[in-house]
Amino acid sequence: MADLYSSDLGGNTRKTVPTTQFGTRKLSFCIVDVTDIQVDYTLTDSVFYNVIRAIQQNVEIYAVGTPSNSQVTIVVADDTEPYGTSEENADGGTNSYLESILDNAGITATVWNASLRGDTFSYD
Repeated sequence: MADLYSSDLGGNTRKTVPTTQFGTRKLSFCIVDVTDIQVDYTLTDSVFYNVIRAIQQNVEIYAVGTPSNSQVTIVVADDTEPYGTSEENADGGTNSYLESILDNAGITATVWNASLRGDTFSYD
């Protein structure tokens, strides 16, 4: 790779912006809110198992967090997750596509399009 730092190519060569694209596709952080998702979450056929399986059959998952209270964070490939009208990655709103996937699997959930800010995820 070319050495851009010992050249004077202007200040723009040293700028950076928040991104998830460092050698991967664009990633999306989602907070899934489902009643009892933490209950016996390591067991086959638990609420957690069924949530992750339903989502995994429809989008490409990169990471799944440990459920806490009624929520779990998942990281998916953004281009495998269509958004509804007026929804987008990290907008803090709900994700109707993932909610409908879970609804079709018999799971009532709210799914948030979260953004990583500081040491927390931001969503409504």
